[in-house]
Amino acid sequence: MKTFSKKRIRSILEGELGMPKDLGRFWPLAPKYYALEKKEFENLIKGVIPVDQEFIDVLFDCDAFAKVFSGRVKEAAAKKFEPGAALAFGDITIRHKLSREIHTLNFFITEDEKAFYYDPQPGSFVSGTNFIPIRAGI
Repeated sequence: MKTFSKKRIRSILEGELGMPKDLGRFWPLAPKYYALEKKEFENLIKGVIPVDQEFIDVLFDCDAFAKVFSGRVKEAAAKKFEPGAALAFGDITIRHKLSREIHTLNFFITEDEKAFYYDPQPGSFVSGTNFIPIRAGI
């Protein structure tokens, strides 16, 4: 397991996902974050119980799914690795470049400093090719 400072986490999100440097709405609170190898992250994510809630417009929509799932992944990591370990996993709101639709997903950063998207609603890893980050939380 590799660790990154909150400053490095932001830098990776800027470089890998295109998060704007002037984006003021990013909340890394822990002094350091743990990253896993991609396969280990994928296995951890797949092993977490999916959010069992129907979509309710405005009340329980994509951002609620991402926040609940983020908490479940972090809980699983704390049980598996170290209580209180801050995992390089969070939620990110994006705008689709083509449709202009806004959506909230999860993201994770791997040991090799790559960042990836996961959509907890269908339970799938997604490409971020056409995404523009709007805000992120970890």
